[in-house]
Amino acid sequence: MYPLRDIEERVQVGFGDFESCLNGMREFVRLGICKQVYGLNRPQAAMIAADSEIIKKPEEYERFENSFPEFLVVCKLSCYNQKQLDVYKELIEQAARPYGGKFVTFEPYTQSALNELWEGSSMVAIRYLRHNPHLMAFAMLPPSKLPGLRELTKRIMKDLGYKLYTFSGKELEYPRCWISPWERNESYLYEQEMEFDPSDPQSVETFRKFMDVYYRESFKYGSSQISAAFLRRAEPLMWPGYMKIIRGLKQLLDPNGIMSPRQMLKDI
Repeated sequence: MYPLRDIEERVQVGFGDFESCLNGMREFVRLGICKQVYGLNRPQAAMIAADSEIIKKPEEYERFENSFPEFLVVCKLSCYNQKQLDVYKELIEQAARPYGGKFVTFEPYTQSALNELWEGSSMVAIRYLRHNPHLMAFAMLPPSKLPGLRELTKRIMKDLGYKLYTFSGKELEYPRCWISPWERNESYLYEQEMEFDPSDPQSVETFRKFMDVYYRESFKYGSSQISAAFLRRAEPLMWPGYMKIIRGLKQLLDPNGIMSPRQMLKDI
C-alpha cells in the first residue's frame, strides 16, 4: 500500500532481450523508488495495445508489432513535486543503461491503451482475450532461473508441436508473457499465455499435454506454482509430514469441503 501523491507517473523502459529485461527490473526494484515494476514481451504488449481494426490486417499489424521493443517494462512513480520526479527518472535511466534499456513512448492511442494496462483497468481483460481462449502457465522463481524456464517451455512446445501465432500470422518462438518481481527480487511471477482452439480436439489435446508436462517439469526445475491443483500435482514429491500438516489446515478451515473441492488434494 502506497499513498497517492501530487504526481503519479509511469515510466516505460524498453529492453532488447530477456536477460537484459530481468537485469533492468532487478535494478529498478533495488532502487526502492517504484510503487510497482512489471514487464511483458513484444507480442503481449502489441496485442493489448492494438486497436480493434488493425488486428484484422496482418501486414499492418506486423508493422505495429515491430514498433515495440522486445520487452517493455513499466516503473510506477509517486512523487511530491517535479524535482523529485526528475531525480527518480534519472535514477531509472542510469539503472537501465548498462543493460541497453531506454525510455520509450508511443503515439496517443497506443499509449492510452497501455495506460489502461498499467492502471489495472478491467477494459484490458477484453484485449487479453482477443486470441483463442488460454490459460496461464505460471511459475514463481528467482530471476536468475527464468531464462532456463523459458527455454524449458520452448523445448516442451517443440516436442509437442505446440504452435502459437500473433495477429500478423507470425509463429511465436516463446509464448506471450508477463513478468512481475515479488518479495524484493527474491522471486518473480512469470506468466505465459498458452492458447488453444476449443473447437479443435487436437488443439485441446495438445494444450492438455503441454500443461501436464509443463507443470511436472517446471516443478522439478524448482518452480512453485499458482493454481488450486498445485499441491495435488506436487504431493508425490513432498515430505509426507508436511502434507499431513496441509491436510489438517485444509480440514480445519474448510470442514465442509466447499473451497476448491477435489482440486487441492486427492483425498479431500
